Amino acid sequence: MASTTLFTWGTAIDSLLATTLSNYRETMEDNIYTALPLTHWLNSKGRKRTEDGGASLIVPLMTGKNTTAAWYSGYGTIATTPQEGMLAAQFKWAQLADSVTISGIEVRQNTDSKRLINLLKARTLQAETGLVDKLSQALWSSTQVTNAIVPLNLMVDATSTIGDINSTTQAFWQATSTASGSFAAQGISDMRVLYNTLSRYRANEHPDLVVGTQTIYESYENATQAQLRYTDNKLADAGFEQLKFKGATFFFDENAISGQLYMLNSKYLELVADKEVNFTASPWVKPDNQDAKTSQILWYGAVTSSNRRTSGKLTAVTASEHHSIGFQK
Repeated sequence: MASTTLFTWGTAIDSLLATTLSNYRETMEDNIYTALPLTHWLNSKGRKRTEDGGASLIVPLMTGKNTTAAWYSGYGTIATTPQEGMLAAQFKWAQLADSVTISGIEVRQNTDSKRLINLLKARTLQAETGLVDKLSQALWSSTQVTNAIVPLNLMVDATSTIGDINSTTQAFWQATSTASGSFAAQGISDMRVLYNTLSRYRANEHPDLVVGTQTIYESYENATQAQLRYTDNKLADAGFEQLKFKGATFFFDENAISGQLYMLNSKYLELVADKEVNFTASPWVKPDNQDAKTSQILWYGAVTSSNRRTSGKLTAVTASEHHSIGFQK
């Protein structure tokens, strides 16, 4: 009677699996960050960075101006009174994960290393898609998803507590939120007012992104169809449909909240990831009760703001009959 040898994973297969995932990590990171319009925009503006750990992300905030500035003459005294007006927001790390699992029989069915690598890449792409979806859904959630990053809906309003600072009691930490209505009747006008309101907080600084639903985007497109439209080449090259409003890029996101339009200033927003846990794969582990091995793809990160007043949104925007509206850049 011929003896049989039970299949064992072995170090060669473990090494192949680990090396394949490790080599794909940078590609995965790039694919995920560029798959979403908002994260791609932050990345293109140099607003994506990594942080080397820490209990939380500390963002220094300027809450007021010095009161010691004054004219003087000759030997006149110059005030040196220590100034208040600085706080720090603390953003908690959010943790996101997905798993890649391969069974023993799948390894045996793909004994050729190229076939096994192709199988692993297919599974990894599945995980990549799941991570993109979760990140996008969290960014556009109307309320904060448990353990997730702070959504734009809360980051850009006048009442929520963000970074452990209460907007209700700290006026400097309030974003602008304005009720709008029919886009055909008042959309362009409301956009103009919001843009100008957000521009007044910093000289020569303006919102550089407008984002909303496809419906709102198309309402704007129809309202300005007779006008010249300017595109952002970096976003166009990435496959994102976009227009221009004044100097800001305007695009839509499939997960954007219905009836809301956002104006953001990239200078005061950041996408931060942990330096060592940035879509990083954990070692492959075999459960005691399964003929399979699993690796977890992990991300620690946050979206932070250092000046919420420079962002704003229109709410209750409705699409109705379109009319061509004259609009000048």
